[in-house]
Amino acid sequence: MGQEFRIIRPYANRFYWVGVSDHQASEQSPVLVSAGWEKDYPNSLRCVMTGMKQARIWINAGMVNFENPVEIRIQGPPGSTWQKHFKKKLEPNLGVLLEDYYQRGDSKNLFVQYVDFSFSR
Repeated sequence: MGQEFRIIRPYANRFYWVGVSDHQASEQSPVLVSAGWEKDYPNSLRCVMTGMKQARIWINAGMVNFENPVEIRIQGPPGSTWQKHFKKKLEPNLGVLLEDYYQRGDSKNLFVQYVDFSFSR
């Protein structure tokens, strides 16, 4: 379903366009994140996550068409029953772009919007 990441360090919190927070990752109990944009459904993202209380999906203009609603589905690990669903039209935000650039200093891959999710473990 996409690239899987295993977070084992408490300070690791962002991989490409997926950020996580409030986790207790360790080598014995890693946080798992697997995500991918669905090819058959434009503007649609699917994620499977476990082990964190909050997630942030970063979005740039190359990932979605801002003229249409963005759909994000996040589910827990296999066997869990929780899921989060987001579907809404988003607007690029200059403040988000500047904050992202300030934090990461990456001028080639600037994110202009994000969507936050909260979970209970």
